[in-house]
Amino acid sequence: MKKYFAFAAIACAALVSCQKETAKVDEIPSAPVREGYVELTLSATCDAQTKAVLDGNTVVWAVGDEVAVYAGDATAPEKFTVSAVDFDAVKFTGSVPAGASSFIAVYPFKQARGREGNVVDMILPDWQAIPAGGNVCPGALSSVAYFADASSKPQFKNTFSLVEISFSQPEGITTAGAYCDCSDDEYYLGEMKVTVSTSGADPEIVTGLGGFDSTIAPEGGFTAGKSYYIVVPPTPEVKNFGIYANTDSKIARREKSGTFALARNKGISLGDALKDVEWKYSWIINGEQLRDFLAEASTYTADDDVTLGADIDMSGITVVPAASWAGRFSGNGYTIKNWAAPNALFATNSGVVEKVAIDNTCSINWTESVPDQTGIAFVVSKANTGTIRDCQVAGKIKVSTAEAGRIYCAGVVGESTTGLVEGCKFTGSIDVTLSGTSASCSAIAGVAGRVGNKAMTDVSIVKNCTNEGAITFLFSGPSGNMKKFGVGGVVGQTPSVENAPEDHGTIEGCVNKGNISWEYTNGGSGSYPALGGVAGIIEGKIKDCDNYGAIEYKGSKSKAATDPSIGGVAGYVTKGASGCHNYGTITLNAAFAGGTAMAQSGGNTSCAAFGGVFGCAGDFATGELISGTKDKGTLFAPPVPTEVLVENCSNEAALSLTPVMISSGGPKFLIGGVVGASTANIKDCDNTKDISIVSQPRWIVAGGIAGLCTGNMTSCTNSGVFAVDADKDNHPSGVVQQHYIGGLVGYIWKGAVIDDCHNAEAVSLVNIFTTPGTLSYLGGLIGSYSGGITMSNCSNSGSVTYDAQNPICLGGVAGAFNGVMTGTSNSGAVDNKSSYTASGKEAEVGGLVGYANAEFNGCSNSGSVSSASPDGATGGFVGGFGEANKTWSDCTSDAPVSGPNAGSIFGWFRKDTEYTITLGADGAPFTVSANATVNGAAPTAANIVGNIKSGKTDNVNLVIAGTKVE
Repeated sequence: MKKYFAFAAIACAALVSCQKETAKVDEIPSAPVREGYVELTLSATCDAQTKAVLDGNTVVWAVGDEVAVYAGDATAPEKFTVSAVDFDAVKFTGSVPAGASSFIAVYPFKQARGREGNVVDMILPDWQAIPAGGNVCPGALSSVAYFADASSKPQFKNTFSLVEISFSQPEGITTAGAYCDCSDDEYYLGEMKVTVSTSGADPEIVTGLGGFDSTIAPEGGFTAGKSYYIVVPPTPEVKNFGIYANTDSKIARREKSGTFALARNKGISLGDALKDVEWKYSWIINGEQLRDFLAEASTYTADDDVTLGADIDMSGITVVPAASWAGRFSGNGYTIKNWAAPNALFATNSGVVEKVAIDNTCSINWTESVPDQTGIAFVVSKANTGTIRDCQVAGKIKVSTAEAGRIYCAGVVGESTTGLVEGCKFTGSIDVTLSGTSASCSAIAGVAGRVGNKAMTDVSIVKNCTNEGAITFLFSGPSGNMKKFGVGGVVGQTPSVENAPEDHGTIEGCVNKGNISWEYTNGGSGSYPALGGVAGIIEGKIKDCDNYGAIEYKGSKSKAATDPSIGGVAGYVTKGASGCHNYGTITLNAAFAGGTAMAQSGGNTSCAAFGGVFGCAGDFATGELISGTKDKGTLFAPPVPTEVLVENCSNEAALSLTPVMISSGGPKFLIGGVVGASTANIKDCDNTKDISIVSQPRWIVAGGIAGLCTGNMTSCTNSGVFAVDADKDNHPSGVVQQHYIGGLVGYIWKGAVIDDCHNAEAVSLVNIFTTPGTLSYLGGLIGSYSGGITMSNCSNSGSVTYDAQNPICLGGVAGAFNGVMTGTSNSGAVDNKSSYTASGKEAEVGGLVGYANAEFNGCSNSGSVSSASPDGATGGFVGGFGEANKTWSDCTSDAPVSGPNAGSIFGWFRKDTEYTITLGADGAPFTVSANATVNGAAPTAANIVGNIKSGKTDNVNLVIAGTKVE
């Protein structure tokens, strides 16, 4: 904690012993006593603790000195006059209100300004003269004595200490001052005002600069060999007391090391303040000084402060960036202009760089090849381990080269490892064009390119930063030559190339308002693009970040970019996210495919992942998550359980996504309104706008909140229309389509819990490629599952529509469901418009679930159910039922049903094997209302099931149209 003292101060001449002077009281005329007042004489000791003492020389009191006396609780003083001075005591006389019993005395009278309780306020004069005879000394600073009563004899104590300095080489010195560390806290000593000549002549007036440090500056400059005295507050313990002196722009320091006291009325001497010191820049006011400072900046230490004192015009000035910086550099609100920069001011920073402003007349134009691990930026280019704070950059960066190693390009800092980037803003432009090769794990961003380091859990590495600049990245090299890049409006990416079991740091409070465009003209394997409005890849956490900028990825339609992660806020985040929102559009106009396992930073999904807020969220480092062959196979391989959480995030922008798959690329597209692919738990997340997906891969796994989720999902809502067009007319030759579409999530992992989640708008899937007819799944909340899950307190109120010539499992809540469903309802219309049928691939359509192998408790459907298929199963509650004995209790079917094998509760048992569905339980009936008509007929016990096959129902507590079925 810093403590600030602001004292007006004087410095006195070298003191000599003043003559002791005695006088009789009757030699001083007495002032008339006012009415209600009484005359009073007070006595106090006056040994070496009074007035000023330096190096053993004492100053005593003089008859006629004026003393301020505060009587009782008075806030204004009475003027007393010294009437006698004995060997060790002083008497002073004046008048006070009758009855006053306690007193505070302040010397001299003219320095007393008031009091509050026992605290008195004093001001030092700008200067004090030494009269002939020397009986009043300028070192006689304020002193105070406290009287319990009139008979007390306390001691006056001075309230300041003195520091003596002298200069043997004062030429060019404009100011000097003092600083110290006291009791482990840094104390700044306030403002110096005057100094006094040693000759006893008129004093030299000194103008105080104020601010953080004690500063003195004689109008005529300093004189060689003369002593100057700085008044400072006394402290019980001082560490590293120092003096500094400034020339026009450089600074020198001299310190007294060790621990010692600054006692009242005592002083220390630092001797020659400029002996054996090194001059360094502290104040820069023009371009030449900035150039010269940067040439020597790497020699500065953590104790050095350098500040801009004016706008800096760099026209015609060539600068070599400083190799390193360890001190504190402040732009001080001034602007650097007209700078044709070769690179950043500092190559590395371990200190503090703050308040640097680079305006739009500045530029970096890089046309040479880029060596591996090169940072390009305006403020710090690489390896920030310190703090970069409150910098604003409006300059332009243009990189145009054929060959590049790992490149970290950004407006403010290229690479920040263990350091902090805070409160910075970029409003310029970045244009990177690479036409040859690039190394893996490069980064491009508006504020900070590559950031973070391993094992930085819950450590903020980029905070409260903003990008408003346009970012354009074009890779036109040969197919397959673009390696993994992270591109974001604020941050590019964290450093890992493979998996990320560790937390590399937190990005928080950042905003992107700039448009980002990425073009990969030739496409090819090994690209792994990660693109986000705020960040490309974050192997760590991101919180309270928003994107308003438009995001566009475009490229080849004949060669796919592999394993992309593209999101409105971030392409990929591994360790969790909270409070992030997307308001910007996302445009995809390129071919994509899966990639090699473990190639993506933090792991690999082996698919293309796109999300309104995040492309991927969670740790995919367990290997390939999705596997399968052209026609059949396991769609999802088990991931490692995770405690990562994505919460309070939302997509607030209408999205129209048109990614393209080619026959030579991987077939899996994961798309979500909030997250494309998530191994994280998702909580309190929303999509509020319409989402349209037009694409023709083998698999579209898509949902209003998440495409894929292997964790739990709690309190999430989709309130935008969710429409998927499988674009059958443009499908790759021979590729069979199988899609998993849900208003909430396309595919949910076994063991997951879904609670208090809702969809309020229409969900649709159309135009699936027909041959050979692979089954797809469409539901108001979820498409399908990998194993048993739990769903509770959820609802769908949007219509669910399928229109394609392919088999379908279609439901108001789920296309397919396995597990336990409780307190969940559908009120949206469920409509299968497809006439497709094939043996063993018939449509299964249900008001709640298309295909189920589940327990249902307290669930209901009130949405109409219809199927245009000539065969298949149609149920007011469930279309087809699987291989298990289950109980459905406290449930309601309350909607008209029309279609093949139609039943008011369910359509059929899927296989010719006997399993039993128990309808209702004691005290918890299954109710079929009068509205639950079947192909226009009233509900009866005979039409609760469309096709019983070899299964059976056990009607323990079944109520149809108000009548219990026995």
